[in-house]
Parts: sequence; structure tokens; C-alpha cells
Amino acid sequence: MINKILALTLGVLALVWAGDCREPSLQVQARLVEIPGKLPHNDLYNYVYVFKYKVLKVIEGKYAESEILVGQYNPAQARTAIKDKMAPVAKGNLAAFRAG
Repeated sequence: MINKILALTLGVLALVWAGDCREPSLQVQARLVEIPGKLPHNDLYNYVYVFKYKVLKVIEGKYAESEILVGQYNPAQARTAIKDKMAPVAKGNLAAFRAG
């Protein structure tokens, strides 16, 4: 589990550092099932928080598991409030993340 979280976080960081905002090769429809702990509200730095989703449908690519871990960039912020270099990949109209 820790290895998956680390790999996902490193992958997101690699995209940030490379400035690579290509479209994803895996796209799923999923429901947020777990937010581990309380989200840190921090105005001092940017961070990625890993959430667990239940995969409902694979739209693009191949994925056989029933759950997926996804790193969300600055999850305490509404997606429309993200205006930095991550805006192209943290897009959407979600105001707040809620499990269930």
C-alpha cells in the first residue's frame, strides 16, 4: 500500500517538474470511498493527498482492480481556485471532496 502511494506521488511530482500535462492514458469513472484522516489546510505549500476510489467503469485504458488510489492536488481547494502550473491537470468544477 505504501509503495503504491509513493509511486503515485512520485508520478504526480514527475509530471509537475517536467511540466508535462498530457491527457491521461487511463480514465475511469469512480466513486470516492475513503479520505484517510483530516485534510490539512495549509496556505504555505502545495501538496498531494491520496484518496481511495471504487472503480465503477473503465472509460479509457485497461484497469482490472476494483479500487484505485488517486493523488489529489491541494484537495482542500475548490478545483476552480487552482490557478498555478497544476491547473491544467487539477481541473473541474468540484468544490469539495466527500467520501460516499
